[in-house]
Amino acid sequence: TGEQLWIVEYNTGGPQLVFSDRLGDWKTFANDPKVKSLIYPSILRSVLTQIVIVEEWVDDDDHNWRARWLALANGFKPLSDLGDDAQKTDVVQWIEDVVAGFSSKSHFLGLSGAVNEGTP
Repeated sequence: TGEQLWIVEYNTGGPQLVFSDRLGDWKTFANDPKVKSLIYPSILRSVLTQIVIVEEWVDDDDHNWRARWLALANGFKPLSDLGDDAQKTDVVQWIEDVVAGFSSKSHFLGLSGAVNEGTP
């Protein structure tokens, strides 16, 4: 991973989050709420981009890792809302909407510690 703290690698079993071997106690690091608030949205964005844009995956095999990730995403905004004539920019916006919904539900802004108390 070089100087990167983490990367997402893809294999036949699905995406795998890999932390730098230079990172001391990666489990403690990964469980820190601030870290989660910073990396989880990026992981979701990366995985959905891989599935929907890079692989252009449309199969509905629910035993496939891709289908499980899309099921998660569809809980925030159904992919079917895009329709058959969706442009790439529409798909990118769908991904951003899913990530925004996921981040909101997970309260990542608050977990980050970057919000002043009393700020809406």
